[in-house]
Amino acid sequence: MVLKSTEDHIAGIALLRDLEEQYGSLVNVPDDNKQLLYIRKKLGADNATMSSSIPLVVYIDHKRKPIYTTSKHYEPTYQLMVKHNMSLNMATKQNGIANNTFEAFLSNRHAKTTYFQMDFKGRKIKSRTASEVMNEAKKLGYRSTQENAVISHDLHKVIVLAPIIFGNREPLKSR
Repeated sequence: MVLKSTEDHIAGIALLRDLEEQYGSLVNVPDDNKQLLYIRKKLGADNATMSSSIPLVVYIDHKRKPIYTTSKHYEPTYQLMVKHNMSLNMATKQNGIANNTFEAFLSNRHAKTTYFQMDFKGRKIKSRTASEVMNEAKKLGYRSTQENAVISHDLHKVIVLAPIIFGNREPLKSR
C-alpha cells in the first residue's frame, strides 16, 4: 500500500522539523506557539481528538517513614502534585518554582519514584519508560498501539512520593 501525502502534510512536516530545530524537541515548544497552532489547524490535530497521552497517577506511599524538612518553600508544589494528580513539570510551572531545584529537593531526600505500568494478560508490566513497557508487552504477544494500551490495558505513569512533613520536627521528649 502506498500512502500519498497532501501538500498540507508535507508543509506541516517541514514546519515541525523547523520547530524541532529551533527548540531541540517538540516537547519543548510552547502550546501557544503560533507556528504549532497553525500546524495543528492545517493537519486537523485537535487536542480533544488527539488525546493519546498516558494518564498520570500520583500518590503518597504511607508505608514509608515520613521525611521531615524545615523548608516550607516546596510545600505548595508537593501538595499540588498530590491533590491534583499533576506532573512535577506542571506543578512547578504553576507555582513558579524552577523545575530542576524541586527535582533536586525530592532526589536528595529519595522522595520520588517514577515508573510506567500496564496490565496485560493478568500481568503487571512495570518499567522506567513507556517504550520499555510496550516492548515487554510485545514480547508477551501485544500487537496494538500505545493509545490502545492506555484504553484497554491501563497503561499509565505512576509517581510515588514519600510522605514529607514540612515544618519543624517535634523536639525529643526527655525521660
